[in-house]
Amino acid sequence: MSESFALAIGIFAALFMFCGDMLLYFTTSRDYKYDGTLNPIITVMQGIPEWRLMLGGLLGPITAFLYCIGFFHITVAALDGYKCFAFFIFLICSLGMIVGGAYHSHCTYIGLIKKEDNNIEKVLKNIKLLSIVSSILMAIGLFSLAIIIVLGKTQYPRWLALLTPGILYFLKLLWRKLPQPFLIILYGGWYNLMFAIYFFISLLLS
Repeated sequence: MSESFALAIGIFAALFMFCGDMLLYFTTSRDYKYDGTLNPIITVMQGIPEWRLMLGGLLGPITAFLYCIGFFHITVAALDGYKCFAFFIFLICSLGMIVGGAYHSHCTYIGLIKKEDNNIEKVLKNIKLLSIVSSILMAIGLFSLAIIIVLGKTQYPRWLALLTPGILYFLKLLWRKLPQPFLIILYGGWYNLMFAIYFFISLLLS
């Protein structure tokens, strides 16, 4: 598999997952406010059509698979002598994204259950666990990726480390101050947009 092909698939995966995010909880309502919990998003999902909930959730596992193809570029880009470590980064990022895809898909039944006003505390507890596991795995993988780029162990320039998802993630601190609908687009969709940015810049450099 060529590096360019893997990166192109990675860009597609990030944008596809972003579409899944927007299907699940995009809203133009100015009542949407970030409070550090899933409650504002759950409120949005309670009021959207069921087809949006089902299609948005379905895109989670599908795009997780495509993300894994995108992550393979890490192995291809690494210099000789660092291929094994790069392959480990590829595996850990892929595992993190697979768990993340499962987390994404669970949003469907949160919305469906909430529409019936049923108790969803156990559902939320399970989803929170998936989110934590995914976040830990992705943090390990993405910061490892930034480190090998900074150390010059890939074919990329060292400055690309600043555009790796592990670093771009912190821009969320700025996005949560934006007004609607930019808040839901950038803050809510940033996880996938940051991957799209990284894959796209890497493709230009490959």
